[in-house]
Amino acid sequence: MKPATKKCFWIADVSNSWTKLAQVSRDQLGRVIRIPTPDLIVEVIRQLSREKAHGLPLILGSVVPRKTALFERHWQDDVFVDTGTASIGVAIDYPS
Repeated sequence: MKPATKKCFWIADVSNSWTKLAQVSRDQLGRVIRIPTPDLIVEVIRQLSREKAHGLPLILGSVVPRKTALFERHWQDDVFVDTGTASIGVAIDYPS
């Protein structure tokens, strides 16, 4: 039997319409949570950041500065905001 894959971090993609979040391990993307970005309020992010209590940092890609600030406030030092210019050593393939 294959051992359970340990979750390594959260990844979030915040666009103007939808926010997508998932837990990620070295070899597996967990279930994707989709939330309409306008509905992404402090209470929702606070609830999501409670998962951080398990030691999971966040990699955040966002085009919505106000939502970026909410994530940064709740994940504090455990958030990496990818501005599109950093090399994080992970290729991301968005299907058409």
